[in-house]
Amino acid sequence: MKIGLAQINTTVGDIAGNRNRILAAYHECIQAGADLVITPELAITGYPPRDLLFKSRFVPMNLEALDALASETGEVPLVVGYVDRNRNAAGNPFFNAAAVLHQGA
Repeated sequence: MKIGLAQINTTVGDIAGNRNRILAAYHECIQAGADLVITPELAITGYPPRDLLFKSRFVPMNLEALDALASETGEVPLVVGYVDRNRNAAGNPFFNAAAVLHQGA
């Protein structure tokens, strides 16, 4: 199995730009023969997002970008770091997560 490491320089808060960087690296890794592509921690938001997490649209925009990335995936899975909501009543409202995107989902 060939693993493509999407070594991108993300920008904290630039969700659209980071999404574009992820997609470009994903396609580059596929062209190089990768069977799986992996991005850095919190690749969608940039690291560390800190107080941006508490801006009303930041986390929803990050989740929209995750959905957009999913829709661009094909046969080669993409593992991407993002911020997810904590649906439990206790603890922090958000957490660091990774999603496996494959064939549009």
